Amino acid sequence: MSEYGTSTEPAPSTKVFEAVADELDVDPTELETPLAEAIDTDALDNLFKGPGDSVVISFTYYGYRVAVDEDGNVTLTEDS
Repeated sequence: MSEYGTSTEPAPSTKVFEAVADELDVDPTELETPLAEAIDTDALDNLFKGPGDSVVISFTYYGYRVAVDEDGNVTLTEDS
């Protein structure tokens, strides 16, 4: 499990924000809708701070179904 709080690993919310910007081929600063409007970013980050059970969190952001797993992997799927 990626313990972002104890290493240089970015927080899951940062990974999501960057992944969506990359998928849209824009600079992250160009995203007009804050991630916090789609999900509680503090709660998302806290779920992955330490070892725990297998967890996958999914939500919609910028027309993508975003999934974050316990290893901090971010998967984007176009939301239809």
